Amino acid sequence: MKIVKCSEATLQETAALFNNYRIFYEQKSDYESCYAFLKNNVEQNRSIIFVLLDDNQKAVGFSQLYPSFCSVEMSPICYLYDLYIEKESRGKGYSKDLMQYILDYFKETDVVRLTLDTAFTNKIAQSLYESIGYKRESDFIMYHYRY
Repeated sequence: MKIVKCSEATLQETAALFNNYRIFYEQKSDYESCYAFLKNNVEQNRSIIFVLLDDNQKAVGFSQLYPSFCSVEMSPICYLYDLYIEKESRGKGYSKDLMQYILDYFKETDVVRLTLDTAFTNKIAQSLYESIGYKRESDFIMYHYRY
């Protein structure tokens, strides 16, 4: 198992994973748009994408994080928006490996907080996040406005 930053070399496989991730969230399959979206994110440094490669160097998972800032702390933060492991590769500890890699990676930067959210019903993810030290939000309520 190896974790690398998404680059031109891993973009096609990562786009396929991203397409499957979106299908998991009940979106229509659209590989071409997924590829274009991730390519733009990588080229414009809009997000940080880590790709998990299995022992055969096949991409089996990814995470996508978006850099931001906390005004109150006047410091950079990062929002983990996407995390996905292919169905046939689940149960091998890859999610935990990827999450630990992210924590270790950002420990060496000036980022002061990693933030994520998950569905109330996603007990498996909640268990994972809490097992590696994430704390459940208790001070704030999140709202969305959709157009």
